[in-house]
Formats: sequence, structure tokens, C-alpha cells
Amino acid sequence: MSTKEKLISHVMKEEPVGSRNKVTVVGVGMVGMASAISILLKDLCDELALVDVMEDKLKGEVMDLQHGSLFLKTHKIVADKDYSVTANSKVVVVTAGARQQEGESRLNLVQRNVNIFKFIIPNIVKYSPNCILMVVSNPVDILTYVAWKLSGFPRHRVIGSGTNLDSARFRHLMGEKLHLHPSSCHGWIIGEHGDSSVPVWSGVNVAGVSLQGLNPQMGSEGDSENWKAVHKLVVDGAYEVIKLKGYTSWAIGMSVADLVESIIKNLHKVHPVSTLVQGMHGVKDEVFLSVPCVLGNSGLTDVIHMTLKPDEEKQLVKSAETLWGVQKELTLPHTALNPEAQPHPASPSRNVGLGPPPFASGRPAPPELCPSPPSFSSEACRSQLRSEMRGWCPRQWCHLCLGLKRKRVRGDSQSSSCMLILDQLFSAAPLNDGGAADGASDQRGLFGLQMRLDAHRRELSKHDNHHLQQAHQDPEEEPGPAGAGAVLCCAALHC
Repeated sequence: MSTKEKLISHVMKEEPVGSRNKVTVVGVGMVGMASAISILLKDLCDELALVDVMEDKLKGEVMDLQHGSLFLKTHKIVADKDYSVTANSKVVVVTAGARQQEGESRLNLVQRNVNIFKFIIPNIVKYSPNCILMVVSNPVDILTYVAWKLSGFPRHRVIGSGTNLDSARFRHLMGEKLHLHPSSCHGWIIGEHGDSSVPVWSGVNVAGVSLQGLNPQMGSEGDSENWKAVHKLVVDGAYEVIKLKGYTSWAIGMSVADLVESIIKNLHKVHPVSTLVQGMHGVKDEVFLSVPCVLGNSGLTDVIHMTLKPDEEKQLVKSAETLWGVQKELTLPHTALNPEAQPHPASPSRNVGLGPPPFASGRPAPPELCPSPPSFSSEACRSQLRSEMRGWCPRQWCHLCLGLKRKRVRGDSQSSSCMLILDQLFSAAPLNDGGAADGASDQRGLFGLQMRLDAHRRELSKHDNHHLQQAHQDPEEEPGPAGAGAVLCCAALHC
């Protein structure tokens, strides 16, 4: 008998009950780890799981936390790049995303992060189909919408961290101005988490006393006390922190833990978080914006109807239009990943792919190889695939070939069908894009194509590996290289 067997005698015959309040954090960059430690220090979960593609950093971070487990009440802290480690999570916090550069607006991040979500969200749904999904990655409002569509979850189970942090910054600055603790200063920032956020000056109060009642010009250009500068400091706050230390982490981490606490403990506490606001306050488009919402163990259960003045409502509509200007270009997969979900009636034209390809503007993105391979059972499907594939650029072909090679190594039965169709396609017509193929007979067929693309692959591999490692970093982290094509199609690369 082992020492353990001599020491411990089992009483239960059945398997012990697993974790009841498991929380997963996707992305172990600065924001992810600040969120993780804030959740641990508030004793919110009985198991914490971390996921990232950077194995060495992931292993180091989890070991560092485990070494401090004596000082925590969460004894089980696990990590893996495989999403199976996230199974049966109660709350999944997504902090992964391309890094925000100094001076870069959150909206400029959208296309790079959308393609990362195409890999992350299906895996979360696969292993935790009943979880509450909390999106922190920027631009948070658009990515919360994307996560909602990709997951197929009902709207009450997809929440964006939204302006919870903006409102905390606002209350801090208000307290600084009045020499009061932030908890005694009440004010709300709604709308976009970012440049077009809306301060609700009409609701700013201390102990129920309306500050706008004392100063009717508060928040306007004619205000002699210049309270409008307080909101400007809120908007510029993240940019200033990034400029000074390279990233933001602690405040957003504490904000995330605050939201997780309301969910796990079923507090029914009101937070300004991002949710679908179509039909509210004159917003006509299908966008996610922050409004006061009630959070509990079922997710986002209720929305508070704020009484806004006409100019505040006008600013909120403008904030929605700012997001819609970017979001309207996005399209979503033909079917939701959750089999119980139905396409949203408000967006019938946005259900075909997921946005413009990150490789070359105007070309269709490759078919999803992950999590479910495409079906090639009908001639119609094969014809459509041939038509779309003729428009691909060398980078897209390169990563499709890599994906198929990996599926062949794993013995995936779909790969032979894919390669057969590719061979038929290439034998029927040459590829475009000049360098991809020139129509010569000895360079048709999948393997000829792979040889033809070796030069492209060698040229791109170093660049792509670098950015794939950045894919699970944080939304407001230290600046990284620019470029719309910096992050590749994770679905194809992870097959």
C-alpha cells in the first residue's frame, strides 16, 4: 500500500461531486492574470482554469499561482492550451485578443480580434455549453455581439464588461474633485466602452442630492467648474496608462472580479455592462452597448430603464451609430454553434461568413475547418466551394494546406474528401493571384500547390508564429505590431 492509501480511507462509493463554481479565464496576459488574481483573492470560485496558446507563459503563470495556494481558498488551479481544461465552467472570462497599441482606439482592434474569436468561442461552447460568457477583449461591445452570434447563447448569458470600469473611473475622479470616497459618489457612464461613452450628468448625485440640481450647467461647455473634463479624463484614462506603463491591468482585473462576484453570489446587483440595446432609448440597430443591468447566477436577468435627458439620449444613439458603422461590415456563420439557437431575425443578411478576410481585402475567407469540417455530400456544396476558393490569395491557400496536412496526420476522414475536391478544382482551372499558380499542368493538384506555396509559407511562418503567440494576450496590453493582417484565421491554423 502507498503512503496515501495507508493515510486515507475512502467513505464514498460514488465519484465526488465536481466543481460547482468553476471560473475560466482565457488569455494569461496582463489583463487575464489581473482578473485571475482578483477572482482568487475574493474567493469567488472553487476551481480556476487558465487557457492560452503560449505554453511556457501559461505554465509559469499557473505554477506561480499554485505555489501560493496555501494563502488562497481556491485549492484547484489548472491550466492548459487545450480547451478541455475549461469543461463545465460556470463563468468564462475572455480577455484574449490582439494588443492595443499606444494611441489606437478600441474600434481599430475589431478585425484582428474578430478572427481570434472564431477559434475561441466554439471551443468554449463545446466544453461549457451552459456557462455565462463574459467578454473583456476590445472593442468589447462589438466583440460581445460577435461572441453572442458565434456561441448561439441566449442574450442573458453573453455579457460584455462594458463601462463598468469607465463608471468606476468616473466615480474615482468625482471623489477626487469632491474629496469623498468613490463609493459615496454616484454616477453612470453608459454607451460604448471607449471614445463615444455617455456620462449621465442628470443622475450624478451624492447621498441622493443631484449635483446637476446644484449646478445646472454641469457637463456643458458653459460650466465654470469644468466637470466635462472629468469625463474626458475617463475617456483618456486607458490611453494615458498605456502610454505610461505599456498596458492596463489592475483596474480592469478588479472590475472583472466585481462582475463575476455578482454572478457567482447571485447578488442581483446593478452594473453598467454591455448587452443588446436594440429598441432602447431610440437605438434602432442591433448593437451591444452598456446600460444598467442586473446580474445574478442566471446571467444578465434585467435591464434598468434610465430616465435620460434628450441630449443624453442623443449621445447614446450617436454612440450606437459609431459602433454600427464598424459592426455592419461583419457577417456571421450560416448556423449558430449552439444547436438550440435560431438566427436573429434582425440580421438576415449577416449570416454567411465572419467579416472581411484578414488576408486580402475583398476576397472570401476560407471555409471553417474547425470545429466542424464542411460537408461535401452534394454537388451544389462542391460547386460553391470551388467558386469561393478560386478567389483566395496565397496566404489563405497556405494555411488551408497546413490544416489539411494536420488533419491527415490525425487520420481525419474529412481530409481525404477535402483533398479530392481540391485536386478536382485545380485540375479544372488554374488559381488566380499571379504567384499562386500559373496553370501549368505539373503544378496542379493539392501537393503541387503545397510545393508551389513553400516559399510563401517560409516567408510568412516567422511573422505568423509571432502574432499567433499574441492572439491570447490582452485587450489593453502593451503595444504590438500593427496591421489588419497581423492575426491569421485561427480556425484553420488550429485544425
